[in-house]
Amino acid sequence: MPTLMKVNTTKELSIFLQLIEEYLKYLKPADNVVVLPEVKILKQGLDMQDIKNCLKYLSENNFVQVEVLYAPEVTPSKKGIIFASHTSVRTSEYNQVDYILDVDRKKINPLIIQAKKFLAKTNLSDKKYSRLIEKDGRGDYFYDGQKIEVTKETTYFKTFDILFSNADQDGFLSYGDIEKQLVKKNVQPSPSDTAKVKRINNVLINEQNGFFRFAKVNGKRLKNKAPDGDKLILAIRGEGVRLNNPKL
Repeated sequence: MPTLMKVNTTKELSIFLQLIEEYLKYLKPADNVVVLPEVKILKQGLDMQDIKNCLKYLSENNFVQVEVLYAPEVTPSKKGIIFASHTSVRTSEYNQVDYILDVDRKKINPLIIQAKKFLAKTNLSDKKYSRLIEKDGRGDYFYDGQKIEVTKETTYFKTFDILFSNADQDGFLSYGDIEKQLVKKNVQPSPSDTAKVKRINNVLINEQNGFFRFAKVNGKRLKNKAPDGDKLILAIRGEGVRLNNPKL
């Protein structure tokens, strides 16, 4: 069996393999196609070179066949620097990238087991490398490992899900991009820019209404506050909102 050390950083490949395993768990046994959003991988602490190394190793050793899918829309960065592709190119615009992996389950399973043993042995478990807020393959959200109880059909949940899934590496997403995704999720378009900003701020930040009014953890309301005292979601005036999702 190939060794993990063929990739420069064993930790990064192990984390990458655990992401693949997470998505495989919720597929039918006959379904081998895993879709890994680039933003999801970046939130696990890997950088673009790590992703490139992992994909190269897995494809060259026939664990997976890789296809890169670029979304047609581009999202300007608040800071003007965002990753544009798996080739480590940076531009002032961001193409949403998904990695489509056709996985050889039989071949990759021993490698996944090896990766899990490595993480356990080196004290780099999922918990240590997870974020405060995580999303599993079924679309459920967890706060510090505990499930967030929330109604998924609501506008406030859809807005939070859009922010979590599409924000850049700083956690930022513009009001315009959130609005576009809401419309795609069959939410009525806002009649004006002012109404758009007001609606998004109300459902994401206003603790008397929206996500932080109704989302609960262990029966208690989820507060817009991280353990370090900063807000979980912060409005960037005139631009958009930012999700503060620190590593645990």
